[in-house]
This record gives sequence, structure tokens and C-alpha cells, in this order.
Amino acid sequence: MRRSDGARVNLSKRMKLVSVAGAELEGWVLNVSRGGIRIILEDSLGVGDVFAVHVGDPDDADAFVRPGRVVWVQREPDGVIAGLEFTDRTSSASIPAARVAVSARRRGWRLSGARVGVTVGPHGADLPRCGTYRTTTALPGDEEHVPEGSLVYFHDHSEAGPPQVLVPERSEHNRWHFGGARLVRDDAWPLTLVRLLPQGFYSLRRDLAFDGGRWPRGALVQLGYTRAAEPVLFLAQQRAELTENVLHFGTQGVPLPREQLALLDALVVFVEPGSALSAQEH
Repeated sequence: MRRSDGARVNLSKRMKLVSVAGAELEGWVLNVSRGGIRIILEDSLGVGDVFAVHVGDPDDADAFVRPGRVVWVQREPDGVIAGLEFTDRTSSASIPAARVAVSARRRGWRLSGARVGVTVGPHGADLPRCGTYRTTTALPGDEEHVPEGSLVYFHDHSEAGPPQVLVPERSEHNRWHFGGARLVRDDAWPLTLVRLLPQGFYSLRRDLAFDGGRWPRGALVQLGYTRAAEPVLFLAQQRAELTENVLHFGTQGVPLPREQLALLDALVVFVEPGSALSAQEH
């Protein structure tokens, strides 16, 4: 059976997610790679949820089951599209054969599927999308600069061609600015990254209780991170004495366990063109 070693494979097969508690969610596979899978289903999912991923009917020759974790969710009118990373990271032989569609990209790197946002390197490595991540292993050859368990911003490209990773340099208004770029020359290392929600503004999908207080459903919060990639929430407040019509976010936040990131609904906030914030993370 002919297979792709690392490229994302377009696929249309029934799939099923089985939670630790035994709950089952059914949907369809959109594409799959050695490192993860993209699916569509009617049920809601939360970032950080873990499942056994069943692809295909049990009697199919190319059916497989692998453990996975939800790393992003895109809500649609009739359900959700979600991306899961495989957490075993070992079974390249479990990817069924299918036609791989890729288009040319800058400097020899290619983009696999316009809606997928996944880059394929010149050696066939399937790369994550640009964004904020937590490292699970240090960057080979630069372990001190990019250690295990740290917050990074990953770019799937650079002026030199290969992807690059940036580390937090300074924090302004509870938001990290990244710098100190390092080229990533190990095709396998990006697959070890765990995607995080972007820094920014969200609302709470339900009440959030924590040691010392409770914030109500619908509250406006700002999401930030520690250097160790631990989420921190800052509550929007309107000050008693208003000099400007602005909301205030304090500098002392409330830690949020990563498994509770699904509590957050992203908000769209206008950023003035040309500001330092609008130029960040591009």
C-alpha cells in the first residue's frame, strides 16, 4: 500500500471519538497525517479534550484507532471543525493511503490544503500552523534557548526558508512580545508542539470558580501566559472614576488550568492600524 510519510492526506471516512468516560461522538474525517487529524462533526468539543480516535469501520483493512487530543476548534453553523493531534506519535503506518494534494509554496515549502493551514516541508514533514505553542521537548541544538515546557511562537516559514520559533522577550499589557528567532531544522520537532489559544480577549462560556472568588458566565477576560506556557486570565473592569471610556485589566491574573481553556469564547477586538499590537505575531 502506497503511503505518504508526512504529508497531510485528504480523506473522507466516518470516524468516532470515544472519551475516557465512554461517551461517543461521530463525524467525518477531512484529512489525516502522521501527527494529527482534521474532522467535522455536529457535537461541540473543547480544546484539551482527549479521545480514542476511531477512523473507518472496524472491518475496513485500513481502519485504525489512535489516542488524540483536541488542539483547535472552529465553530460552523452546522457543527464544528476540529484538529486533533495524535498523542502516541509513533504509528506512521496507521495512515491510510489516499491522494495527497499540495500546492507550491515559497522557497520550497508547500501548503497542504487552503483551509487546513498546514505547511509541508521539503522533506515531507507536516508542520503546525503559525501560532502560540507549548514545547514538550527542547529544540535540538538549542536546548537552553528553547527548553522543554516553555511558551513559544512558531512560524512555519522564515526568510531563509525553514520554519522558525520565537521565545517571549517582554510582556506589555499582559501580552508577550516574541523575539530571538531560531531556525528549526529538525522536521520532527514541530510535531511535538502543543497548540495554545492565542493571547487576547475572550468571554467565559460558563461561571469560573477559583480560590478566592468566582467570575460569572459572559465575563470579558484577557488570556495571557507565563513563560512556562501556563494560562492566566485577567478580568475586564470599569473603574469608578472614568477619565476615558476604557476597560481596565489588572496585572494580577488568575491561573487557569490548561484543560479549562474550553471555557473561553474568542472575541473580535478592533486594533488601530499601525499599532505595536497589530504588528505583533505576524
